Amino acid sequence: MIDARDRIVVGAAGGFTFWMFNALKALARTPMAGHAPLEVLTLQRLQEIPPTEPGSPGRLLLTNYPTKQILDALESTAVPLLYLHEPPELGVAHAVRKGNVTPLVATRIASASYVGNYVFAASNQVLTLSRDMPYRIADILNAACRFLNIPVGEDALLRHAQTLEPDDGGDRSLDRSIELAFPAAAATPLDDPQQWEEVQELSSKILEPLAGLMINADAQPIRWPGRIFNIFHLDRLYDEFGPSIALEGPARILFHGPYFYLPSGQYVAEFVTRFDDISVDNTFRVEVHAGAQCLARVRYKPGSSGWFRGSFEFAHSDVGAEIQIQTISDRGALDGTLSLWEFAFTQGNEAGPNIPIPAEIALPHSS
Repeated sequence: MIDARDRIVVGAAGGFTFWMFNALKALARTPMAGHAPLEVLTLQRLQEIPPTEPGSPGRLLLTNYPTKQILDALESTAVPLLYLHEPPELGVAHAVRKGNVTPLVATRIASASYVGNYVFAASNQVLTLSRDMPYRIADILNAACRFLNIPVGEDALLRHAQTLEPDDGGDRSLDRSIELAFPAAAATPLDDPQQWEEVQELSSKILEPLAGLMINADAQPIRWPGRIFNIFHLDRLYDEFGPSIALEGPARILFHGPYFYLPSGQYVAEFVTRFDDISVDNTFRVEVHAGAQCLARVRYKPGSSGWFRGSFEFAHSDVGAEIQIQTISDRGALDGTLSLWEFAFTQGNEAGPNIPIPAEIALPHSS
């Protein structure tokens, strides 16, 4: 249980967040004379938060992954929230370097960090600090402690800030301090150009729209490229339009995934597919699942070969559940292929901007 004595700090896993977490932990444990130190809890994803002890001055709650418990508390209780921001691609690149994971896996994990951004933006007790702030380290720590009401003396704060100042005689910026503390979090491209290109693409299409919910009045579509979906078939084909699958065989799941996280809300989903050599009576089904719950099920019949665009609405509430989309063939086929270009999601009741596809191709629309 969270109450008004608590303070919450949220930031996607990355160099700036880890740097701030370490600094705030140290400062919360060295308060001014006459003040009890704050208890510091570093929360894991979906961890249940226990009640604050009677007589406690409150706790400092640090997490990369806001839970429903945290979001409910922010909507019902006057709890201060410090939100830590850095370009999503830097957090993904850090995970690729440090955790030896693929850009896709790193992006999937990072998506769970942004599920609370709509709630955060609506709160009147939020302070956002960014990695690119042109301020002294002491000023950044001072702003955080004053906002979170961490009772640390000015002398102690300045002494701690000095320990974080880069001492290599060069750049004395926050960015350099982060890089020295966490070398894998350097604000530089990955050594592998192909991996770096993938990090930039996935960050721009998926994470930046999620991160932007804190500051943008108009939500931008979250776009999942077709190539990040899994294929349920041995005949795996890839072309310039994305992954393709041979339809020959029995009715079955064709594509599924990508197991990303979305904020709660009402969504318009748009998808674009391409069909080649299909029968006029082929029908397909799209299902959206959040964990074990089916959020939407729609059926469509393309009617002919070519491009097809469809859209539908669904409501999502469980921010802790991964979203999986399945594309399913309703009946067996003797031939034909299906290519998946992209799924896009826009919060609200209106579809977002058109999904970019080759301009010379005219798209039929679903009925």
